[in-house]
This record gives sequence, structure tokens and C-alpha cells, in this order.
Amino acid sequence: MFIVSREQALAWRLCVVIQDDFGTPNDRLAGICEFVIDPGQELHFGRSPEQDIVLRYRTIARRHGHLVLDEDGRLVVVDHGTLHGIFITDVEGEHEALRSRERALLPGEFITLIQVYLWCSVQEMSSVGRAGPSLDLDDQIVWLRGISHAKLDKVRGARELSQSAPRRFKPEALHYLEKTLGKPRETLWFASAFELEQKILCKDRSGWFAAGGHVAPMFSKEPFVTLMMTHGEPFLYKLEVYGESLAIITHRYPPELVERLRAAALESVSENPMNSAQEREWRCLAFTRLLSALGEKLHAWD
Repeated sequence: MFIVSREQALAWRLCVVIQDDFGTPNDRLAGICEFVIDPGQELHFGRSPEQDIVLRYRTIARRHGHLVLDEDGRLVVVDHGTLHGIFITDVEGEHEALRSRERALLPGEFITLIQVYLWCSVQEMSSVGRAGPSLDLDDQIVWLRGISHAKLDKVRGARELSQSAPRRFKPEALHYLEKTLGKPRETLWFASAFELEQKILCKDRSGWFAAGGHVAPMFSKEPFVTLMMTHGEPFLYKLEVYGESLAIITHRYPPELVERLRAAALESVSENPMNSAQEREWRCLAFTRLLSALGEKLHAWD
């Protein structure tokens, strides 16, 4: 799956995975942020809503610190001298306090902010991968046969598989996949800051891949839920997921449309006072209805 930005001049992709351990025995995934950045560009994080990465925790200062990409593609963490500070945790679990300093993140390290953790990965956009080959129907079935005969959950080498995946699948090929799998497919949604130019995602134990590039989709059965967990102005994707190892995008909604529908869903809630749980459920329902009103074919991926 080839990934391109809306600003073609920018050459680096930054993904920040936010985890916390508040009230749970294990680390909880709290959000994923994706950015396309230039060397020297700063991305600020903190509790203030004006920050690029908003962390709504009492232990986080309003302007806690920032990330900056140096000329060599290394991600540098800068501490703003806050009360609780910033720690860098290495692969051995050892912590280093920055104390108003800055330092480049090394492979395997992550940022610790008391009970909040930021896992960061950066890569050149050119290394994410190229669009897959244009294959005829027979070649598409051969490619899918290799997936389905592996029983999906035992698929290995998802990076290489995603690189060789066809740009598009014909309906006859997908029919073959459904018949040979013997497992029901699941309709899910995810949002991303990037426009995906190829329909196929492949997964193994190391994660999801698109045309050889690692992606971190937050799948949800409700489109509005995945938008709530994604920062910025994302594209919205509808997928058919087969056995948790292969996903094929069926619909793609551009950021301008997504933001318009999200605003309309929020406005519909404001007219109906309710508790937070009811409000969230109402927003999900309102957003789904607005999407359905567009028609299935309008943003279908041909």
C-alpha cells in the first residue's frame, strides 16, 4: 500500500502511539497520532488543546515538551523543565531523566511521562513502499491462495506480502478468498492522517503493513470511535477484515468530508442534553447515519 501525504514536499512520517496505565492492570492504548514532517519542524505535546499532541492527564503540564526531527532523520525529545519531567526508557527498562535537556531517541527507546508512554517511529516517506503490481485475475487468485492456505492467523512476512499485493482486487478474486477461508469477514473502520493508495493491508505478529511500510490502524466497529482516537484531519476508511491478517479497503472518505460530518454529528448532540455515555452513543449513531446518507457507491474504492 503506497502512502502519500497531501503535502508532497514533506518527506518524513512520524507515528506516535500513546499508552497509559491508569486504572488498568496492563498498558492501555489511548491514541495514535500521525504526522508528515520536515527536518527542523517541532511537534509540541502537553495538556493544552493548542498542542500538536494533546495529553489530557493531570500529571502532564500544559506545554510539557516537544519533538523535533534533525537533519539525519533522528527524533529528538526536548524537555520544557516541567514539574514531573520527561524520562527516556531504554530496552532494558532503565530510565534517564532529561531535566530540561534534549536527546535523540535510540532504537527501542520510548518516552515516559509518569504513567503515560509515547512510542515514536519515524521513517522516510519514500521508504514506505510503492504501489503494488497490476495483476490479472489469475495472478490475483494465486496471491490470495498463498494467504488463505496459510490459514491467515499463521501468515508470516506481512511486510513482503504487502509489497507484492495487487493494486486492486477484482470481485471474482475476492469471491475465491471468501469461499476458501471458511471464516466470516468483519466490517471495521479506521482513520489515518495519510491517503492510502493501495487497498490491501497485511498483518503478522509484528503488526500491520501497507506496501512494506508499518502502519498502526485503530480498528473499530463504529466509524466515529476511530475518529475520536485519531488526531488531526484524517482520512476515514471502511474495510473488510479476513481472519485478522488481511484487510481490504472498500471505501475511502476524504478529510474535508469527514470533518464536515463530524461537526454535524456534534451539533446534533448539543441539542439533546444527556450523560456522557448517552452522548457518545448518540454521536456514533448520528455520524453513522450521515455516512449512510451519502450512499454506498459515492466513496467506494473502485
